[in-house]
Amino acid sequence: YEAALAHTETGMAQETPSVSDLQWRQLRNLLWIDLGQGERAKTDYQALVTEGSAAEAATHFGMGYWAFQQNNLERAYKLLRSAEHLGAPAALPFLKKHFQDYLLQQKEATMAQYANDLEQLKTTPLRHLFGKVWICEQVEGAERLNAYEGDLKAMALATLKSRCMVWTAQLWLDMSLQMANLCAYRLVKQNGNTLHLELTAIETGATSTLLLDYSDLEAPTTIAVHAAGSKGAFIMRPVDSAEDLARYERIKQQSLQRSILDLEALELL
Repeated sequence: YEAALAHTETGMAQETPSVSDLQWRQLRNLLWIDLGQGERAKTDYQALVTEGSAAEAATHFGMGYWAFQQNNLERAYKLLRSAEHLGAPAALPFLKKHFQDYLLQQKEATMAQYANDLEQLKTTPLRHLFGKVWICEQVEGAERLNAYEGDLKAMALATLKSRCMVWTAQLWLDMSLQMANLCAYRLVKQNGNTLHLELTAIETGATSTLLLDYSDLEAPTTIAVHAAGSKGAFIMRPVDSAEDLARYERIKQQSLQRSILDLEALELL
């Protein structure tokens, strides 16, 4: 602790701290928080946050850690999640270790909002999605990829196509190589072969509208999934071969590494 304080007295004067100085400052600030001196850490973070992306990530992690120590879990989660997106390496392990119960409570509270819609869902075309894994066959409206060429374009398209979805009568799990998104949902309306769903994300509580276009309402071989107002769509079909299953397993494992909530424990997969 004293070494951290002594070392950073010189490092703080630099306009852009080196990685080493940034690490020492972060250590000192976290020690201050542990010693009940969070206001001192906050003062340094207010200066540190302007000193580049790594410093910003460290700031969000430190302030999230302080909120966690104060048992302000909602604020802590938002800050630590932001730190993770900004590249703070300690954020994801910390979230996985300390926020399972918080997210499970969020899940139960969110699902309770849709409890009255469960019986209705079982009589709609949504029932044909349950009990299957849906994998991306094609991406429509991906014209923005035309800005790329060669291997870079192929890589970007492969990333977009790395989409798998699992539906239950209560939850929708959307997975890719880069993320795992778990939502509760309800059917808002049906126009012909198009179903309009209201989603609420378990992690953030954010709501959005998702449209599903069925190839056939009683025996869909594909569904086009897209956000309201979006010109693009993911064309999904059920996993039906060993090759599909192997592809799904690769995407699932990558997705689970990015997820904070232990999705396998929820028995969705």
